[in-house]
Amino acid sequence: MKTLLAITAADITNASANGRSLITAADYAAMRTLLGLVAAATAATASTLAQRDASGDITTRLFRSEYAAPGATGYFCGQNALGAGADNYIRPMTPAQAAALLTPSMQLQRFYESAPQTWTNGGTLTLAHGLGVKPNIYHAYAACISADGGYAVGEEILLAAWASDAADGRGVSLRPDATNIRVVMGANGLVMLSATGGYSYKSNPSSTWKLIIRAWA
Repeated sequence: MKTLLAITAADITNASANGRSLITAADYAAMRTLLGLVAAATAATASTLAQRDASGDITTRLFRSEYAAPGATGYFCGQNALGAGADNYIRPMTPAQAAALLTPSMQLQRFYESAPQTWTNGGTLTLAHGLGVKPNIYHAYAACISADGGYAVGEEILLAAWASDAADGRGVSLRPDATNIRVVMGANGLVMLSATGGYSYKSNPSSTWKLIIRAWA
């Protein structure tokens, strides 16, 4: 502007010191003080102006906004990684994108499945699950290895809570800890329904059924 108007320092000798510092840019420190500004910084330093670094990027700690998301629609910011050299650029994302990133961390991450087990009535099995923690969910399944009770080879039955008959000594219970799942068998094997659900079908022939234990943590 000074050049455009052909103004020289001599033309503004009567101006105040503050005016001269702004117009002539002779004293940047005085100009910053006059405007209430402090030195620029490339680090996340309080009360400083943001300044681009040698790569043209701005480094800061937080971005704050008073923007209110209308209705149920909101937007988020996220980054891929932290640390020098990492892809740590902050990018806006939609709720669907944020949910896609969060979903894996909210799921059961570890899974165990035993080999098909032959059991002994009234006996126990101790199976090392390798999950590192006590499983949150665990189930016993009866796997058909030879047609029986209307079930075909390869079919499985979830041995749910009803699959026990204490009065007749039939059923299975699971006792997990952070290392093993201990399987306790009823004295007379298992109790299950037939494939048609028409009657109670009790069986323990090792030639037709195997036991499979699955656990999640």
